[in-house]
Amino acid sequence: MRTSGLLRAAAAAAILAFGTIPVAAGATSAQPQTLQLQTALTELYGSPFPYTGTLRLTIYPNGIVHGYYMPTDGSWQNVTGGITGNRIWLDLGPLNGADVQITGVIMGSHITGSALVGMTQYRFEAGPLTG
Repeated sequence: MRTSGLLRAAAAAAILAFGTIPVAAGATSAQPQTLQLQTALTELYGSPFPYTGTLRLTIYPNGIVHGYYMPTDGSWQNVTGGITGNRIWLDLGPLNGADVQITGVIMGSHITGSALVGMTQYRFEAGPLTG
């Protein structure tokens, strides 16, 4: 019984101690980042003509990425993804009947990476909208 009382006292002290630790600067004040990008999805071993479109992303401080993608010849599609450091992954929805999964690197407002659509590999590039 005496040991369990000591354990409870230690647990209570730990809870109180964690309650007084200050939150890291910026951890709760960070704002989501919004990007509007033009995209090019080019088949690695096939047509040199890319699929183009517009990508609107919101990147939340917790690493969740959400947005919309509109191919030049299509309609808006939901985008989901995540980010860790400068590594990003995105699911853009279907292209030619298969889901588009992108992995890449984000530097400022540019994303470069690769995509797998079914069994076909693509190069993915996105940068700020122009014009």
